[in-house]
Amino acid sequence: MNKQELIKVIATKTGATQVDTTKFFAALEGTVEENLAKAEKTQITGFLSVKPVYRSARKGYDPLKQVEIAIDPAIGVSIKAGEKLKKIVSELDVAAFKAQEDALAAAKKEAPVKKDTKAKK
Repeated sequence: MNKQELIKVIATKTGATQVDTTKFFAALEGTVEENLAKAEKTQITGFLSVKPVYRSARKGYDPLKQVEIAIDPAIGVSIKAGEKLKKIVSELDVAAFKAQEDALAAAKKEAPVKKDTKAKK
């Protein structure tokens, strides 16, 4: 489900308009972005938490040049599922889910590859 589909479902379930639901999502996104910009955590108890995290400097490997490279320290984003989400997922049928994932992977492999029509300079 993408963002627009989610907005439609929530608007239908709440009786709100899609415009109002879109405004709500924009406010939620903006608030999370503002908190990240201030290096603060946003937590919706039981649902999820979003916070900035420090990533130490480390060594990596460039497979094209086949050389070791230095990766500078950076700040990333950590998104963790809350207990409600973890419980819902833990109740899924593992075999059925695996079969669904395998079918999606196979469909992606069979999909035609789009050629880049732009001229490379």
